[in-house]
Amino acid sequence: MLTSHDLNHLRTLAAPVNQPQTSGSTLGPKGAACALSGVVRLVATKHGLGTMQRSCAKLALLGTPVGPAPGEATGEATELLAAAADGLAVVAGRENARAALAFWACETDPAVWRDVAAAA
Repeated sequence: MLTSHDLNHLRTLAAPVNQPQTSGSTLGPKGAACALSGVVRLVATKHGLGTMQRSCAKLALLGTPVGPAPGEATGEATELLAAAADGLAVVAGRENARAALAFWACETDPAVWRDVAAAA
């Protein structure tokens, strides 16, 4: 269960996803959230929305979207999201991948989900 402190921290991390993209050669926070949307949908469909959001929150709060430590028990949902976020970080940067994870962890409005998922 996320504490209110964790949720506020996730919202702060996710804020750049809803801000206009500044010029640059890297994929920005909104683009990173868009790129992650397919895996997010897969995990939510297969494991449930709550599991997807908890997994995204865990990875975003860790500060670096990497897979589990050796011997650490994690679920398939977290492993899928970690692998996708780790690959995304190569293209978009770790901070943008972290913002994308935080966005999917705390956003609850399907209209906003559709807007971000269509932001390509």
